[in-house]
Amino acid sequence: MATDIINLNSIQKYLENVDCAAYKLVSIWYKNKENTSDEFFTQHLECKITVVRSILNKLHYYGIVNYDKIKNENSGWFTFKWHLDYNKLSKLVFLNNLDKLEKLNAKEKYYGEYQMFVCKNSCNDFPFEVAAEYNFNCPMCSETLKHIDYVEKHKELQAQIKIIEEENVILSLFLKENNKK
Repeated sequence: MATDIINLNSIQKYLENVDCAAYKLVSIWYKNKENTSDEFFTQHLECKITVVRSILNKLHYYGIVNYDKIKNENSGWFTFKWHLDYNKLSKLVFLNNLDKLEKLNAKEKYYGEYQMFVCKNSCNDFPFEVAAEYNFNCPMCSETLKHIDYVEKHKELQAQIKIIEEENVILSLFLKENNKK
């Protein structure tokens, strides 16, 4: 079932917000299917160990990964065995998706209530009243503000909402299945 969640777009985006290489690291981790060391990731990501440790520490801060510290009795050095908490990752992404859904639904309602305008650079969307104050020129880039077709914007927002809702169904099933164990 972890394979179902690891390939979700929302998982990828969430991890990339933690660190641009976090999704790549977690993907390698999933393929390996076991607890592993930072040296293992260094070989597979082909980057410095300090970069890998930085990513792992960021993931650890979010509670997505944990580690066991093993001391080598001969050298006195510590080895860290990292393990991924799929449940924690799923919960965080699920909650993040709920927040996104709330914002998208509010945005959809807002677009339905106002005539909206945007420049060709998509700097920002403006309701009619604000666009008129700026003489229908974008205050950021000075391009002409054009009317946004509500029907098209509604379809776009509905498509985004549908994708997130479908991914949250998968995440909730994963969480229910793992809470039984």
